[in-house]
Amino acid sequence: MSEPIQNKPFEETAQYIQKLFIERINKRKGKKTFYQVLGYNQKTAFELGGGNDNEISKLSKIFSGKINPNELDVKLLTDKLGFDSAVELLWGTEEERKSYSREIFILMFIEMFLSADPRFGICKDLLQIFDEGDKEGKISKIYDLLGTSMTINGKKNAWNKFDVEFNQLISAEAINKKFYDKNGKSVKILGKNSSDLVDYYMPKKYSDTVSGEFMGFKKFDSVLQDFLEKRIIPSLMGVYIELTSDE
Repeated sequence: MSEPIQNKPFEETAQYIQKLFIERINKRKGKKTFYQVLGYNQKTAFELGGGNDNEISKLSKIFSGKINPNELDVKLLTDKLGFDSAVELLWGTEEERKSYSREIFILMFIEMFLSADPRFGICKDLLQIFDEGDKEGKISKIYDLLGTSMTINGKKNAWNKFDVEFNQLISAEAINKKFYDKNGKSVKILGKNSSDLVDYYMPKKYSDTVSGEFMGFKKFDSVLQDFLEKRIIPSLMGVYIELTSDE
């Protein structure tokens, strides 16, 4: 029996990333009430300060996992929860991103594997090379190979580790819509319209982003497909060539 073809691109990956986001903000909130998150000791002070129940309702939905990107006030959450930047709020610190990058890669790889998109056909070819282990174990081995240096046709090649590439996706280089190939040449990957990448525009005080812009959730699936095609698929092809060069 053939594997089912997924309908919505990278839905499982997006859900996992949003799950991490929900866990992150709830951990930072702790036992505070939503009134306290907004800077008030109690409801009465909140109302006297001009607050209304809609603000509390929106927060309640976000913290319970019902995310509407159009209602996600990133500036407020970043400031009130004490995150250093919008990037840290949405994606975690650099160390946190490293810690979950393997799981993200496995989810992305499986969704590419299940996709009918011919751009991702290399995923099926790669998995067929490994004789032993379950699918996730094989993908984890591929993840490790992405950070290695390989010699192909007498030429030494090296690709960034996936966590490095993923970190660039949501950092300043990606906001500029530029990645850099192994020769240091700028590679534009995400189209002409910045709305394909950036969900919000924030003040420049978010120093680790360009003009305060950052990668959010609204356009994640379409951006991710371009990112995989331009940055990850070539590396996967290189791994495939290396593993099959002696056959």
